[in-house]
Amino acid sequence: MNPRRAGRSVLVLGALLALACRQREQQAHAEVHAALAAASGSAAKAAPQLEQHTQALPPPADCAEPPQDAQRLASGAATRILHAGSGPERAADNDIVTLDHSVWKRDGTVVDSTKLVGQPMVQPLHGLVARLREVVAQMAVGETRLLWLPDHTPTGDGPSAPTTPFATTLELTLVSLVKAPATPRDLAGPPPKAKRTASGLGYQLLAKGHGARPSPQSSVELLHTTWSSDGKVVESTAMAKTSALYGPRDLLPGLREGVALMRVGDKMRFWLPAQLAYGEQPRQGRPAGPLVADVELLATR
Repeated sequence: MNPRRAGRSVLVLGALLALACRQREQQAHAEVHAALAAASGSAAKAAPQLEQHTQALPPPADCAEPPQDAQRLASGAATRILHAGSGPERAADNDIVTLDHSVWKRDGTVVDSTKLVGQPMVQPLHGLVARLREVVAQMAVGETRLLWLPDHTPTGDGPSAPTTPFATTLELTLVSLVKAPATPRDLAGPPPKAKRTASGLGYQLLAKGHGARPSPQSSVELLHTTWSSDGKVVESTAMAKTSALYGPRDLLPGLREGVALMRVGDKMRFWLPAQLAYGEQPRQGRPAGPLVADVELLATR
C-alpha cells in the first residue's frame, strides 16, 4: 500500500482519483471535503506554494483545452497519447496499476503531482473513478497520455458522489501493471464436487501436496488470493509473488479452519460464508458477505 502523503495538493488528488488504499479508508470523506474546500478557493494561504510548484512543473501546451486530434469520450472527457507504450497487456479491474501523474487546473495551476513527492501511485484499477478507469484500461505499460476532465467530475462512483468544482488536465503514465489471478467462476457458491464442513465452509483440492499438516498452534506460510462475492480481490500475496507468515489467530475463521485441513504443498479453494469471513456488517473497508479464497500452504512452523 502507498504510504500516506502530506499536503493539501494530495488531498485534492485523493478526491479526484478516489484512492482505495487501505490506509486512507477511514479518512476518505474528510479528504474529499478538504479537497473541495481547498480547490474552491478557500485555501488562499496556499497560493505561494502553488505558484512555486507551477514554476517547477509547467503545464502542458494544451492544458487549457484538448486539441482537435484528442479522442473525445462519451463521459465528456478527452484524451491524447503523448508517448506510446509497449506490450499487449491491458489492465482489468483487479489488476494493480502504478501511475505517475500530474494534475493542473485549466489555468496551469498545479493541483498535485507524483513528480513533486517522488513516489508513484499504486492501486487496483477498480479503485479509480470511472472516467480514469476507462482511460487507464486502454493504456499499455510505458504509455503517457493527457486527459482533460470537465468540471463537476465525480470523485467517486454512484449518484451521491461529490464532484470537483473545476476542470482539470492530467498527464498520466502507466509505469507498471501487475495482473491479478483469474477470478474463479464459482463465486456464487461451492460446486457439487466440493466438500463442506459442519460450519458451512466449502473446500476443493486444486493440487495435492505431501507434507505435514499444521497443528492448531502452528504458524503457516501461505500464498493466497481472496475475492469478494462480486469478484473484487480483497487480499493477495500471490499477486506480490511473496508468501506471508500467519500465526494461529491471524487468519479469518474460515481460513483458519480450512488451512487445518491442508498438507504442505496443497492448493485449495475455500468458500467462506459470511459468518466465517467478515460478517454481513463488517467495519469500514472490509467486504460484507461470503468470500472465496485460493490458498497454497508452503510451510508450517
